[in-house]
Amino acid sequence: MRFGAWQICHYPGCGCDACAEDVAGVCEEFHRELRSVIGGRFQEWVDQGRFHHTFGESSGWYLLEAHSTPPGLSPHYRSDWTPWIGLRQW
Repeated sequence: MRFGAWQICHYPGCGCDACAEDVAGVCEEFHRELRSVIGGRFQEWVDQGRFHHTFGESSGWYLLEAHSTPPGLSPHYRSDWTPWIGLRQW
């Protein structure tokens, strides 16, 4: 699933037996992150060579490398996604 301009999430995140992700947990994670996007709580930004994201209650970051940085991405990029209007309350 693609969120924002550059965030890509996989469900399940791994899928190996050692991680033991169950269907109910993966579905809850997907719905929680989707509710954050629809509710306007999703943010993404670049700071000091790192790409950050937050879904409200969970967040993360990874290093940007010169070969993986998309053309035109500002070193000061920031996006605060606004709530989707007209959708039923999630």
